[in-house]
Amino acid sequence: MANALRRRTLPLLVLVLAACAVSCVPRWRPRVIDVGLDPAVVERGRYLANHVAICITCHSERDYAYLGAPPKPGTEGRGGLTIPELFKAPRGLIIPAPNLTPAALGDWTDGEIYRAIAGGVGQNRALFPAHPFSKYRTMPTEDIEAIIAYLRTLPPMPDELPERYLKYRSLETLVNTWPQPPPKHTQRAEPGNRRYAKNLMDAAGCLWCHSPQTRLAFPIPGKEFSGGVPMLIPPPGGGLSWSTNLTPDPTGLGAWSRDDFISRFKRTTPEVVRARPIEPGGFNSLMPWEAYSGMTEEDLGVIYDTLREVKPIENASPRWTPPEE
Repeated sequence: MANALRRRTLPLLVLVLAACAVSCVPRWRPRVIDVGLDPAVVERGRYLANHVAICITCHSERDYAYLGAPPKPGTEGRGGLTIPELFKAPRGLIIPAPNLTPAALGDWTDGEIYRAIAGGVGQNRALFPAHPFSKYRTMPTEDIEAIIAYLRTLPPMPDELPERYLKYRSLETLVNTWPQPPPKHTQRAEPGNRRYAKNLMDAAGCLWCHSPQTRLAFPIPGKEFSGGVPMLIPPPGGGLSWSTNLTPDPTGLGAWSRDDFISRFKRTTPEVVRARPIEPGGFNSLMPWEAYSGMTEEDLGVIYDTLREVKPIENASPRWTPPEE
């Protein structure tokens, strides 16, 4: 009798544990760290958060009245609503970019923030993978700690963001399968090292936005950096913006010199961007030009040099599709 009962309950127990493995919030202890507020470390974090990983652009209220939808002044870091369709998510979902200021993170330990950035787990739930923790996990440990130090210096700004609403239980379950424990330690590579270039481009999200994607928003193998990803543009512009082909093909960056590439970024400063509001129905792009204009010429050059080495792929996608009349 006991043996028969065990035979019936064991499969059920296995099913329960398997279901829990994909539906329960992933948990692992955050590391015990104290990043401090050394001015040089904070400045490094400011550079990365504003001009490379663009944490501040994504975690602010974006102003679609200007090229690249830069943050609205006074909202930097306090969070804002995102567009689910950009992440190939169904309509009807609510996916806020959370508040990163001390008003929201004041009771978080440095280790918990580190776990969220590089592991995808907050204090009590998995983060929606619009936050690219799978890429940030490759960032050097000291760079992630620098970002944390910088976030600690932001002015506290309470927000009134709605709660995340994923609508479908299956989607919530899927979100819980993505996080991974952050690496124990990743050393920063020196400029000129291939790993430095990869870490830089992972943090900047070049591959994510400039590669045709599967339905789960993963780059299609063999088509990396070839562009042609449509992105919905809110008013006043509207229509679809298409990401650029970054490969050395003539339909991409084939004719671009290193100076052409760097100057394209450097001439989209905040002053230039905000001097030209988008006309109703006019061209806009989700490329955060204003943020990337602050990247150093050295880092922009590293990105250019790396892109010159990728496989040329012909893909002459449109730059923009105007909204339907």
